[in-house]
Amino acid sequence: MWTESTGTTIKRFTYDWLIRFAELHPFTSIPGRRLKLINYKPHFSQYAVISPLFTKLLIKYMPHLVYSRYLVIKNGEIQKNTLSLREKHVIFICQYLNLKCLTSETVAFLKKNAIFFYAEWYKIEPTNLLEKINFLESVITPDDLKYLLKYRHCFDNFQIEARLTEPMMFDELFPFIAHCGLICLNVENLIYGKMMADVLRESQSCPKKLWFHRLDVSQEAVLDLLDAILSLPTRPDAVHLCFTIPQPVSFAKNIVDKYKSFDDKENLTLPSYPPSPMFREMHSIREDSIIYIHFHNP
Repeated sequence: MWTESTGTTIKRFTYDWLIRFAELHPFTSIPGRRLKLINYKPHFSQYAVISPLFTKLLIKYMPHLVYSRYLVIKNGEIQKNTLSLREKHVIFICQYLNLKCLTSETVAFLKKNAIFFYAEWYKIEPTNLLEKINFLESVITPDDLKYLLKYRHCFDNFQIEARLTEPMMFDELFPFIAHCGLICLNVENLIYGKMMADVLRESQSCPKKLWFHRLDVSQEAVLDLLDAILSLPTRPDAVHLCFTIPQPVSFAKNIVDKYKSFDDKENLTLPSYPPSPMFREMHSIREDSIIYIHFHNP
């Protein structure tokens, strides 16, 4: 039986649904061409022409959409941004997102102002190394990092050079970035642990490029990691391992043997060993069916 109360409920439900639609207003990714900072205002929306009521809802509830090809947040300031932050979500849509000199205060600012990002390339780093006088590193907590990676829209490439205020296990971090095609980790206080190969196997991810800096695991754990990498359905085009302490050249030969034993179809070139009896870095590159392996002691 239709009643006035029923009609009011339906109208309320419809109105709430329209508000929710405005809050989740769809948007497209950044175009490939070079783009200056653009504020996408509600009246630009294709839905603004539906009705005057819906236009009002978009103005009130639609998040601020800001397009920029390259976005830099440095020392807590959003570069080249003239947007006046209000009490509504702000979504920056960009190809390259660069968070420089990141701090917990900056993360708190992003939380407070409900600022989110949609970026293809996500980078956290200190100031430019050439800026020696004003050099500032990025220092955040593990919870800050989890927040930045959890409440993001999408990114295909992730690079970080930062210091965590307290230790964080690799298996806590990797699920947030396992989908990325490029992963570069240079994080002080990130504990890889002897089970990092199992973390990679369980994630079933197939990154194209892997960089692991500050590796502090045993030789057995490294060989197990390479076993997991070489077992991927699609192998990475590049693998870079940088160790915290020098490794003997005998270990380098064990790494080469691991590659040799894995696939007869792969053509492994003669490795480049360092002139000294120790090395700190291993870098392998795959081009077509050829693998190049280099060991360095910088």
